[in-house]
Parts: sequence; C-alpha cells; structure tokens
Amino acid sequence: MKFIIFILFFLALLPEALANETLRVQSLMEPFKIYDQHGNSQLIDKKIKLIIFIFDKKGNDLLYQSLKDKPSSFLKTLRTVCISDIRVMPFFIRKLAISTMKKYPYPIFFLDSTHKAYQFPGKKGKLSIIRTNTMLIKSIKFIDDPEILMKEIQKAGQSAGQPLVQHNYGIGL
Repeated sequence: MKFIIFILFFLALLPEALANETLRVQSLMEPFKIYDQHGNSQLIDKKIKLIIFIFDKKGNDLLYQSLKDKPSSFLKTLRTVCISDIRVMPFFIRKLAISTMKKYPYPIFFLDSTHKAYQFPGKKGKLSIIRTNTMLIKSIKFIDDPEILMKEIQKAGQSAGQPLVQHNYGIGL
C-alpha cells in the first residue's frame, strides 16, 4: 500500500518537474514574481545579482547562522535574494517551515505550486550560489562555508555598484 501511495505521489509531481527548465551557466531567465515568508512579493529581474538557493535544512541553517545578526535590508542592498523550493513539501510541513521562517530577520522567497518556476540546482547540505548579470546565469557554486557565503554576497553588492561597508554589516574582507 505504501508503495502505491509513493508511486501516485511521484506521478503527481512528474509533470511539474518536467515542465521546469533546469538552470545552468549561460541560461537566460525571464523575470518572475515570488513571495516571501511574510507574503511580500519580489520581482526577480535584471537588478538581482545573486540568488542564494536553499536546497535543504542544512543549507537553511547555514544561511540563518550567517545572516541572523544582519539588518533586514542587508540582502536587498546588495542585490541578493534567498529562494527556497517548497513545492514538494507536504502541506503541514510547508506551513510549519514558513511559520518558523517568519521569525528570520531577512526575507526568504518561495517557489511554490502557484506558478511555473525554474528548476534551481542544488546539492545536499550546501547552498547554491547563482551569480547573474541581466538575468543571464554567469556562475553556479555550491558552498557550505559561512565565510565564503559572506564574500559571495559582498561581491554581488560590489558588482551592483555598492561600496564595501564593513562597519554596517560586519563583513571583514
């Protein structure tokens, strides 16, 4: 019986998985709108220089430890967004995760089943660091080091014309 339920669940998700384009270096994304844990919308467009994709809980924990003491405007100022794919989470788990993330001082935007979205690359236990330039994917890295994460975020801000601001954000580069 469990096997039949698993097969039905897999078949229900298959069309969505096939419809999404897997992002890779040199992929050109179209602008799209997503929502954060507070219901605020964000247009992912050419202004965004860095996408941090959260693949699993370990990556989420790394991100939280790195950003928990930063001002709420930290990522936006540096043209960076965090995106988590919650499309495959069961309803109850999804609601619990969003409720927990409402306490975070920074926005996490969600890919969900209400719109077609790209398939972001991920690796277990790591954050995907996706650097863009006018919606073209320039590089994809998988990291699990908070220091490297902060350097990548700072580089995104510098490519967007933001000066290095050590005293406001505590970034020692």
